[in-house]
Amino acid sequence: MTTGEQERELIALVEGYRQRTCTEFITQAHNTRKELIHNTYREARERLHQAVERERSRANLRLRTAIAELHTKRRAVEQRYAQALLQASWNLLADGLRKRWLNMEGRRAWIYRCALTAIQNLPATEWTVKHPLDCDSASLDYLQAQIAKESSAITLILQATGDIEAGLIIISGDTHLDISLQGLLRDKKAVEARILALMNGGPEK
Repeated sequence: MTTGEQERELIALVEGYRQRTCTEFITQAHNTRKELIHNTYREARERLHQAVERERSRANLRLRTAIAELHTKRRAVEQRYAQALLQASWNLLADGLRKRWLNMEGRRAWIYRCALTAIQNLPATEWTVKHPLDCDSASLDYLQAQIAKESSAITLILQATGDIEAGLIIISGDTHLDISLQGLLRDKKAVEARILALMNGGPEK
């Protein structure tokens, strides 16, 4: 083999090695590029997903906070409204009971209820009946007549007092039946509970 032939063969070997090396390098670079792009996209998707989840969590938290604040404000408004209604109803109730006592028919109905309650709950003995100073004799006669219908063993001691604005207090021994205006309104919480039940459409107890 001549020198020229040896040089051409050597050049061919070098060129073949260069081509193989370049092809391998290009293939490796291409694969590396594909892997980098895939990993970059995957990491970007994960970051985006995490960012979306964080924002969704923050949005949910803001929504829950806003709903809780709204419920708190609504309860406060409802409580103020209920208190205003209770105060107005309380005043109307007291005024209505006073007017009922001042009306003859209303007073007789009140006295009848007093007599019936006393007969059902007190022994047939001597009763002290406390009444307002301005209670008329006809109303007191009506009371005595109603009690006499039920029992002749009951003796009434009538006692006028300035402590009672309307209604009666009937006493037998240590037992007091306070069916006066003050007595009916004494348990404010119980009366307000009945008013609220009526306002909410519930049955009166």
